[in-house]
Amino acid sequence: MKALIKIYLLSTAFISIIVCLILFNFPKSSLAEKWILFYNSQDEEKYYFDQESIEKPDKNIVRVWQRKVMVVNDKEEEVEKTRVEIDCKKNTYKMLKEDSKESKAKPAERIRSTKMQALFENVCYKK
Repeated sequence: MKALIKIYLLSTAFISIIVCLILFNFPKSSLAEKWILFYNSQDEEKYYFDQESIEKPDKNIVRVWQRKVMVVNDKEEEVEKTRVEIDCKKNTYKMLKEDSKESKAKPAERIRSTKMQALFENVCYKK
């Protein structure tokens, strides 16, 4: 009888450990980055946005990570990674500080460049 209880307790503990390991590793995989190309400048510069990082603090504002890569010898090298806040209603954007939601001293700018227009079209008004 004691042997059965020990086996039951050991198997229960083992299963509990496995379940905990799965649960603790799940958020890492669910927060994986998903970079999508939105602008390509003659295969010299490429711009991506992280679809998994899109936040909508209100109905007109979208925050998203973007990264710029340079293509050197057919290999992509990341040059910069920045957080962008886009006001979809006003058609403006501003760059946010790295790892922060606070905006830099620069005021919001009107979206005029082809690159920013491409990002706007990819993240604004998408369901």
